[in-house]
Formats: sequence, structure tokens, C-alpha cells
Amino acid sequence: MRPVAERLLTQALALLHGTQEYVHLAKPSIERALVLARDAESPVLQARALVLRARLSSIQGRPNEAVGFTRQAEALVGPNPVLDRVRGDAYARVWRWKEAAEAYQRVAEASPLDWHAWQDLAQAYGSSSDDLRALSAADAGLHLTPQNESLLRSRALALEGLERPDAGSARDRWLAHRVPDSQPQLLSTCERAHQSCSRDRQPIPHYTLSPPRKAIHAGVDPR
Repeated sequence: MRPVAERLLTQALALLHGTQEYVHLAKPSIERALVLARDAESPVLQARALVLRARLSSIQGRPNEAVGFTRQAEALVGPNPVLDRVRGDAYARVWRWKEAAEAYQRVAEASPLDWHAWQDLAQAYGSSSDDLRALSAADAGLHLTPQNESLLRSRALALEGLERPDAGSARDRWLAHRVPDSQPQLLSTCERAHQSCSRDRQPIPHYTLSPPRKAIHAGVDPR
């Protein structure tokens, strides 16, 4: 059986993926896991607990508190791009874009094949009016995922800000891959007509598993 601290952290991670009004329910599990990790003298488990505590503070709009927890984790396990991503997210949630860009830049440099890192970095640079760096980040991300709507948008806006002649074609390319404006209405219609649509849109959907019917009818043991 997995150690209690690990199970508590798994539970807390799941709770952090719920709706914002319920994320506070993760705090007792995180704090209990942190106590157990300290008793076991496990720096890795302590760092994992501190990262989740930082994510909770980030979701609740307390970036300075979140960064404080990441620094505690860094003192235990050293620098890590996970910590920089948490810092970047914490700053981005409260529109502190320059600080977010600094953190996301370290993430992208450590994980150059992670298109999410380039997407976050391009958005942060664009939101802080650094169009040249936003363009560079967007191009790096589009090399990995050429049809990514967010990266195409960042690239188009950066080219417009730089007054480049290809800004128009970049905007057309972005709009060609843009999520339709009618998507919320389509999703709402689907939710009303099909219970599975409503279920699948939940942060943590629940599924009921059952044995394959064909196997049962054919007399085959579904195990």
C-alpha cells in the first residue's frame, strides 16, 4: 500500500482540479501530508506537498504566498521547471505579466519540446507588450503544434504590434483555426440533450464501468 502522505497528495491534486469554490478542501490533506513527510524526513515528499500548497494559493489569487511556498520547495530539492511553472501561473492569474514571463522563460528553456511552455510564454510577453519576444516564443511553439489557436493568436498580435507586412496573413491563419463563437451554445445544447455531455464537461467526470455485454451474451468470461 502506498504511504499515507502520497495518498493524501493524490487526493489533494484531484481536489485542486475541481471548481474554484471547492479547491480549499485540498488544504487539510496537503498540510497533513506535509507533516507526515517531515516526520519521515523525506525532502521529495515535502517538496511535492509545498508545490500543491503553492498551487492552491495561486488558484486563490495569492501569488506572493504561492511563490513563498515554491521557494521552500526549492530549498529542499533545488531548482526545477515545475516550480517556475507554478510561479508563472501564480503571476499570470493576477496579470503580473513581466514576472510571469520571467518564470515561463525558464520553463521553456528547461523544456523546449513542451508547447504549453511556449504558449504560456508567448501570452505573457504579448500581454506585457514585448512583441518581439512574443513572436519568438510563438514561432517556437508553432514549430511543435502548427495549428494551435493560442499560439497563432499570439503570433498575429505580435506581428501587428511590430507593424510587419505579413500581419494580415497571420491574422487570417489564426482566424481559420479559431474556436467558433457558437461553441458555448453548441455545448449547452449538447448538455441539455445528452447526459454524457454534461458529465464529460465536469472538472473531474465520474464514469460507471460495467462488463462488456457481448462477452457476457457469448458466454465469455469478461475477466
